Amino acid sequence: MIGGTQDNGTHRYSGDPAWELSDGGDGGFTAIDPSIPTRMCHEYVGTTFYRSDSAGAPGTWALKNSGITGAAQFYAPFILDPSNSDVCYF
Repeated sequence: MIGGTQDNGTHRYSGDPAWELSDGGDGGFTAIDPSIPTRMCHEYVGTTFYRSDSAGAPGTWALKNSGITGAAQFYAPFILDPSNSDVCYF
């Protein structure tokens, strides 16, 4: 499991006794790729989007270009395309 916590980063739970800080900063919406469960995504603010291919392990997040410019909500809701998880809709 993975979840964003505003002002307190993004946390993951992998069956250990406690949640773990996965990435710092402002944690927003999150997603797990259903076809590749070790691929996790989270947003920072606006449409700043990160992806980990290592089950969200700390230090494995890479910034991905959302391709969106202009204003957005502080946390812009997103979803991975169910047919192609390389596509994300904000």
